Amino acid sequence: MSTKGTEDDISKPLQYFLDYVYGKSPADELVLEMDSVVDKVKHSKEWRLEYMTLEMELRRQRKEGNAEGKAEVVLGMLEDKLSLDMIAKYTKLTIEQITEIGKAHSLI
Repeated sequence: MSTKGTEDDISKPLQYFLDYVYGKSPADELVLEMDSVVDKVKHSKEWRLEYMTLEMELRRQRKEGNAEGKAEVVLGMLEDKLSLDMIAKYTKLTIEQITEIGKAHSLI
């Protein structure tokens, strides 16, 4: 479903909602009520703090996931006996980082 569709096969309330999602002003009572709640949330310090806390946690998890993913790649390359220089070239890690990963898993 798209907010920019051209077919008239949806109800008016749904069309008003989709128009609102697309950025138009609320056109009926229900969407106006939704807009009021959205506005309260946007200006709530408590919600803003929770959102920022969640965003920071998601960034941390992505960073850890990326690091874990690189470590897995390094381990595979070490097991395949690729040179440290070659691993560094493709993973963008330093020789020291690669050595640390390898030693932690008894591959170096």
